[in-house]
Amino acid sequence: MKKLLSFLVIVRICSVVSAQNVVDNPGFEQRAGKANFLFMNDIFQMYGVKSWTQPTNGSSDYFFTQNGEMNINPYAGEQKAASGSAYAGFITWLPGREYREYLCGSMIAPLEKGKKYVFRMKISTGNLCPYYVKEIGVMFTEKPFLMKTTEKTVDSVPDAIIDISALRTAGTSWITVEQTFTANGTERYFTFGNFNNDKKTAVHIDKMKQEFLCPYAYYYADDIEIVPVDSKYKPAVSVVPPPATSLADQITAGNTFTARGILFDVDKATLRPESYLQLHAILAELKRKPELKVEISGHTDSTGNAAHNMDLSKARAKAVADYLIGEGIDKSRITWKGYGDTKPLGNDAAQNRRVEMRFY
Repeated sequence: MKKLLSFLVIVRICSVVSAQNVVDNPGFEQRAGKANFLFMNDIFQMYGVKSWTQPTNGSSDYFFTQNGEMNINPYAGEQKAASGSAYAGFITWLPGREYREYLCGSMIAPLEKGKKYVFRMKISTGNLCPYYVKEIGVMFTEKPFLMKTTEKTVDSVPDAIIDISALRTAGTSWITVEQTFTANGTERYFTFGNFNNDKKTAVHIDKMKQEFLCPYAYYYADDIEIVPVDSKYKPAVSVVPPPATSLADQITAGNTFTARGILFDVDKATLRPESYLQLHAILAELKRKPELKVEISGHTDSTGNAAHNMDLSKARAKAVADYLIGEGIDKSRITWKGYGDTKPLGNDAAQNRRVEMRFY
């Protein structure tokens, strides 16, 4: 159990806000001067952080310094705020137990329907954390999201998927990560965390860290932004460069998309955990574009028996179709086929092993 300190602090209210940022209290700086026991008795809500709530019973955490001292020791190891004096912390994965922590923030103004925005945040971990997940998701809602549980991943499809795998090589540095999305005009709140269940969560273990003093994948968050994408927009400078063409732009009628991020176990139709980064993003776009239909085609290299390759390609295409249907896409919108090794792109076997999606 996370340990609370027995004293309270008086705080100075300040905030880091960009002119266009619609996130209220983006740096977690504004908080009550005393504990608010009307909320759940955990570290984050104890200090009454303005405009932020916890959407599940998972107890995300609140760290801040005053007079040079931290209110509690950051669980993943020492860290300073990316800016100001405060930041939040949350668990994204815990070995052997389906446990998640999320943060729900609010906006000071509604978003404009049909307009493109970017969700951006600074994220880091500490030197005691040996576990890393590949992604987190962001879900936008009209009302504050609430699901009273800790033993289950939030059963919702995020509206934006953010690749945070760069943290594996960032040490304890803060990095900036982001993802664009198109607003539907009803968003007033957003929730972020790991929306993948344990089966779908790709976890990297840093075996060089001999002392697993932080026994879960734990991240710090600061400086959350939601800003419009306009002519002045430039992707954030981060360890992971943004793609030249966004996935949303490729999931359009008349386009065929090669889903290189969808991977399978060797000679099987079992989806690998890292596949869900791209699958979740495709799923979110299909839900936002209900008029679209998709034809999924599986392809293999020419290694082995041609008949086996044909069966394998069909099974892999079906596995992708089953995932989309299982997550709520009507089966009338999806068809699937297998082509085995009959449609190679060239002599590179790795390039020929692929899943393609034709949208119409």
